[in-house]
Amino acid sequence: MPSLFYTPAYIVHPFIGTPKFDETLKFYIDVLGFKPSDYIANVTAFLRSENRLHHSFAMRRSKEKEVAHICFAMKSLDDVMRGRALAVYDKIKIAADMANHSASKSIAFYIEDDKHGPRIELCDGHRRLTEEEHATAKPRRMSVDPRNIDIWRPAADDWHDL
Repeated sequence: MPSLFYTPAYIVHPFIGTPKFDETLKFYIDVLGFKPSDYIANVTAFLRSENRLHHSFAMRRSKEKEVAHICFAMKSLDDVMRGRALAVYDKIKIAADMANHSASKSIAFYIEDDKHGPRIELCDGHRRLTEEEHATAKPRRMSVDPRNIDIWRPAADDWHDL
C-alpha cells in the first residue's frame, strides 16, 4: 500500500495530442475560457484556467488523438525525489528523467507503465500566477528548442562528441 506521504497533492494538468490542433485550441480558448500562457512554435500550447497555474491544460499537434501525460503536483521537491527513488526501486520505467521546465518553473520527472495508462509526470514548483498576472499576461511564443522543455538540457547544437 502506498504511503500517503508520497501521494500527489493535486492534478496539475493533462497534456493531450490532437490532429485538430487549431480547432481544439480555439475550442478551449473561445468556449471553455482558458487563457494561453505560452506557445512552442505552432505545435504546443500551454493554457491556464481560473486556478491560475501557469498551465492547467496543455496540448500538442499530433497525428492521432492521445493523452501524452498527466501531471501531478507533489507536496515538495523531496517528495518528487522520493517518488523517483521508489520508481527506480520498483523498476517502473522512467520515461524522462529530472527536468526544469522553463515555462512553468516546475521540476519534474516522468514515469511510464503501459499497464496503468498514460505517462505520469510528478512535479514540484509549478508556477501560479498572481491575479493581476492572470488577468493581463500575454502568451510567450517560444521556439522549438530542447531548452524550452528543460533548461538543464543542452540544445541540439550544444552536444559534443565525448
